[in-house]
Amino acid sequence: MSSRLREFRADQPAIRLVIEAREELSDLSAGDVDFVVRFGDGNWPSAATDLLFGGPLVAVVSPQLVREHRLNGSKIVRELPLIHVERTDDWTSWLGAAGMRAAGERAETIVSHAHLAVEAAIHGAGVALVHSALVVRELSQRHLQLASPCTLSSEKGYWLARSAHQKPTKAAKIVMDWFRKRAQLEGVTLGQAVPSAR
Repeated sequence: MSSRLREFRADQPAIRLVIEAREELSDLSAGDVDFVVRFGDGNWPSAATDLLFGGPLVAVVSPQLVREHRLNGSKIVRELPLIHVERTDDWTSWLGAAGMRAAGERAETIVSHAHLAVEAAIHGAGVALVHSALVVRELSQRHLQLASPCTLSSEKGYWLARSAHQKPTKAAKIVMDWFRKRAQLEGVTLGQAVPSAR
């Protein structure tokens, strides 16, 4: 989201925008937030939701790291450290889908959030497995490349969620509409950046 703030400010210079990152889920019924962007299945009590991004999980890596180690094909994932998002077993599922066995001992990095996994991959810490929507720009700008054509389907995505019992303010509507339009535009780019996604 932070990488889109400049674009938002150029489009909507008069709107006051307050962004909070919270570990816990915001109580939408309390009225202290206009809306949230949540990762999940979109089913939250008393919430009206709109899907921003769906799509698969993809393995991504820094092109420079690949060049430095002179790797290609499946060796990229087999030989480089894996970057895990804590509380997930996505790598185990992905390796199984790709027909690879998980190594007994190998270098790993564990991070608390997916956006940290993306940053770590960009800076050469290893191969990250993240939701494809998070790396559209990074793939198109070649800060990252796909480490494998294999993708892992996901039933989860990024959702706009607001209270189903409260009418959004005019400003909140403008911001949510902007998010939806950006998501639609980047969804087209996603299909180009991740041609193997299905």
